[in-house]
Amino acid sequence: MKKAKKKGFKSRSPVSLKIKRKLNALEKDLKSMLEGADSEVRQSYMQTITAGGKRIRPAIVFLCSQFAAADEANVRKAAASVELIHAASLIHDDIMDGARLRRGMPTVYSKWGSQVALRIGDYLFAQAFLLLNETGHFEAVTVLSSAVKQLSEGEIEQIKSAFDTNQALSYYLLKIRCKTASLFRASAELGAIFGNAPKSTVKALGGFAENLGMAFQVYDDILDINAEEEVLGKSLGTDLRDGTLTLPILYALKETKSRRLADIFTSEKCSETEIKEGLQIILASTAVEKARVQAGKFVDKALKGLETVDNERLKKELKAICEYTIERYN
Repeated sequence: MKKAKKKGFKSRSPVSLKIKRKLNALEKDLKSMLEGADSEVRQSYMQTITAGGKRIRPAIVFLCSQFAAADEANVRKAAASVELIHAASLIHDDIMDGARLRRGMPTVYSKWGSQVALRIGDYLFAQAFLLLNETGHFEAVTVLSSAVKQLSEGEIEQIKSAFDTNQALSYYLLKIRCKTASLFRASAELGAIFGNAPKSTVKALGGFAENLGMAFQVYDDILDINAEEEVLGKSLGTDLRDGTLTLPILYALKETKSRRLADIFTSEKCSETEIKEGLQIILASTAVEKARVQAGKFVDKALKGLETVDNERLKKELKAICEYTIERYN
């Protein structure tokens, strides 16, 4: 089976030393947040927080806050809040998917069971809003609340449409705009709000991040098809198993008109052999390349959205994030 080259997973950081330092401080904040919690909550929480990840959302918060009158203390709280929301959503995803591994480590669900995992996810959601509420900024709380609402709506739509091959491209894009891009947008808007940026800049940066989030999700959908498992940190073909119609699967179904691929996708009890067969059908088509082109279009749209932002240093750093995204997944 054709696999992605390891060079598609570059470790080069797209952020400046200044932002790296802020992310390092964020790690300490996240680890110290549950010092008073009971041992089970604390262990499960640490399992999630120390599992790694790109920390792209808090990085966007820090990047978009780089204006002269930034409120650094509140920026830090906003960055922690979006990462807590992201971590909570991953825990809930793992429960729904029955996922045993994430980033090469056992999930909270596999280690402690669905009841504890659900409790931890809810706990992190609550912690995120309590933290952001400390800023006393109503607009910021509204921004994050709206993003979580959209995230939930996207997940609901994904559950409703599971194992259904009769889905339009526009419906797929709506789902990923809700479940992924909404939190990217919120991250940029929160950073800009606490950076005291002009309202027009807050809106422009939100649009940039939303399109970047769309690209991230499409690229992640591609990785589920053609990455190397030891690099991805989980089994390939998760979307086929779960009946989640991603862009590569959608394109492959349309291109090949393969009854076999449709049968595999719509079956709720596929064997590993059948999953591998489905992946081979997709890889034999041009679906992955078409999806990669679509992701590139979202990156282009994100960059275009920066044209009205009057902060050259910020624009340069955000462009580096886009370049990193393209390099990482290609």
